Amino acid sequence: MCRSKPPPVQQQQQSSHQQRRRSRSPSRRGRDRDASVNVVADGVSDLDISDCFIGVGATSNVDDAERSWWETVLINNSPVRCKLDSGAKGNVMSVGTFNELKESSKLRPTKVRLFDFSNRRSDPLGVATLTVRHKDREHQLDFFIVDGSGPTLLSCLTCSKLNLLQRVDSSLQPKPALSTDDLLREFADVFDNSLGCMPGQHHISVDPAVSLVIHALWKVPLAIQPKLKQLVDCYEEKGIIMKRDEHTEWVSILLCVEKKDGSLRVCLDPKDLNRAIQREHYATPTFEDVSAKLCGKSLFSVINSRDGFWQVQLDEESSRLCTFNTPFGRYSFCRLPFGVSSAAEVFEKKVTETYSDIDGVHIIFDDMIIATVDEEDHDRIFRALLERARAK
Repeated sequence: MCRSKPPPVQQQQQSSHQQRRRSRSPSRRGRDRDASVNVVADGVSDLDISDCFIGVGATSNVDDAERSWWETVLINNSPVRCKLDSGAKGNVMSVGTFNELKESSKLRPTKVRLFDFSNRRSDPLGVATLTVRHKDREHQLDFFIVDGSGPTLLSCLTCSKLNLLQRVDSSLQPKPALSTDDLLREFADVFDNSLGCMPGQHHISVDPAVSLVIHALWKVPLAIQPKLKQLVDCYEEKGIIMKRDEHTEWVSILLCVEKKDGSLRVCLDPKDLNRAIQREHYATPTFEDVSAKLCGKSLFSVINSRDGFWQVQLDEESSRLCTFNTPFGRYSFCRLPFGVSSAAEVFEKKVTETYSDIDGVHIIFDDMIIATVDEEDHDRIFRALLERARAK
């Protein structure tokens, strides 16, 4: 094949349409010859179609905004500057560029007809299989060879094969909603039933003018003492309580009730201690306060803290105040116990300090409410809340 002119196959298989094009005015022929093409149908050597829609490609003069859509690749060992066209499904190269390649390739005839946006027809000179290499990727790809000197266009499929373009559809399609199983797997450490601990230690302030009270041991039926001992040992192992052998100024009663399922419910009864506790009087929001912020929202989730009060750690002085008697000796709470008059407001203050800065989270007592208008925003807030719980 002579490299100084189009391959002979072009001349031997001229269609009647090509002959008609020669009869047009010189200005029209010039426009057809100089127009670069952008193939929007699959460009392979033996296409099963006869018509192919094309568009007029960009010129090689580009501004900064378009510069990122050009890339130099090796085609038949020759560096060729190519335009990346995500709308094209076939590759296009001008005959001038084709003839300048270091390694020649055979030009094969094709019956495909190309049409641009204004329905103007352009017949390729043929199809050639060329070796295209970019970084560590190399492929044998077909190119339509066209008349003129327009830029080389790489199709969407070719750009994908060479890792020049990647599909990003997060802005086109909504992300799938979080499933319960996905959350449990991703945040297994948050849902592992272990006892959480909020930052800092709480100090219980008492009025020194109130008389100290030390209660005697509240009698526990012998039938439930083994269960109570097992529960006390479990609490001690978890760090909820600790054994206290030294003297303390306050000793409260531990109430113990057997539930229907046979398990025990225990609770500190600090009625005398509560008279001495100086409460912080933290202003807790009411249901009306929170419900006003939920107006216009359509998607809700409610998160409840497991053993909420026990997530607040007491300092040593406050722990001694929360001492109680058992048949197995005296113990002190290391975590904020249920029954203390200031427990609810202290816990809510801690929760508010930890989570209230997350937009879309509303706190009422020991519940955290997520309220949004769509699933994507809901899942984003839910994930942020769980990540905060993990960090704390």
